[in-house]
Amino acid sequence: MIFTIETDQVIMIFGNVLDLLFSLQCQVGQLTSSSTQTPGPAPRTHSGPAPRAHSGPAPRAHSGPAPRAPRGPTQGDIMKKLTYTTDANGCRKATLTEYELSRLYFYIDYKRERLAKVLVDSLFTQEERVTCNCRGIGKEPLDPVRLKAVEEAVFTIKPCAPSQRLKAWSDCTKSIDQHNRDLKRRRGIELVLSGKKSGENK
Repeated sequence: MIFTIETDQVIMIFGNVLDLLFSLQCQVGQLTSSSTQTPGPAPRTHSGPAPRAHSGPAPRAHSGPAPRAPRGPTQGDIMKKLTYTTDANGCRKATLTEYELSRLYFYIDYKRERLAKVLVDSLFTQEERVTCNCRGIGKEPLDPVRLKAVEEAVFTIKPCAPSQRLKAWSDCTKSIDQHNRDLKRRRGIELVLSGKKSGENK
């Protein structure tokens, strides 16, 4: 018995076989990829105790006495700022060193009276300023040699006409004396306050 298969049937069977092979290949590929991509364990979160906040005592504020204001220059400090010479008549003269004079140009915008007060602060101790004045009326006079050095420095930095110098320097000395009286008043208040504090501590 001889079977005859037409060409259309052969083509149809061959196409069915190819479809079957393609579907099997896709299934095998899916199985392979799923086996290779095995998910690992999830990352562990930190389960330890939370960091503790600082529970120690708060830093204590400084309760000591406030720092005292500087008491002005010492005699040693003053001597370093001046150069002393003696003229032919035996008169002693003091002038500011070149360095100290150059520093005064920082105060070039000051009025003469204010510049004179800056110089007196620098060239006299506070004890001298409290117990003396420029003209020596009612008190001992400030050292005339150093006071003359103040005058020369003032008019070097802030010059004026010779006819105006006497009046200008008189204004400076009045300002210096008032400046020193203010210092004495401040020191008196400090002494009173320090006496009260010492009495409270007893």
